[in-house]
Amino acid sequence: MSKTARHKAILNLLEEGRVGSQDSLQQKLKRKGFDVGQATLSRDLRELKLVKGPEGYRGGGESLGAESVLPSVIHLVRQFVVEVRPAQNLLVVKTTVGSAQPVAAAIDARAGPRWSAHSPATIPCW
Repeated sequence: MSKTARHKAILNLLEEGRVGSQDSLQQKLKRKGFDVGQATLSRDLRELKLVKGPEGYRGGGESLGAESVLPSVIHLVRQFVVEVRPAQNLLVVKTTVGSAQPVAAAIDARAGPRWSAHSPATIPCW
């Protein structure tokens, strides 16, 4: 069967329900008549811009919502924040290497419209 037909079958399977792993997807494709290897399936997933999230595979453009992806702000602050210090009307949050983005995203997701990690504000006490 053609690559286009296989891609269409993958997308149809994802629309039908949750697919949690490549192995599961490979088995479902086999039941539909597509005998595909792991390397080909990985390439198909990449070409279709599908990503694996907490609920299984989904389109790269689909939003999961920050709450379902990020750990709690409290957890991230306790684990990764090294220092918080004032700088005029801002607070500078110093984190361990590589953790600034998740911490900032979690703060932004929790904050709502009142304040964000990228604007001057008062950080609530945790």
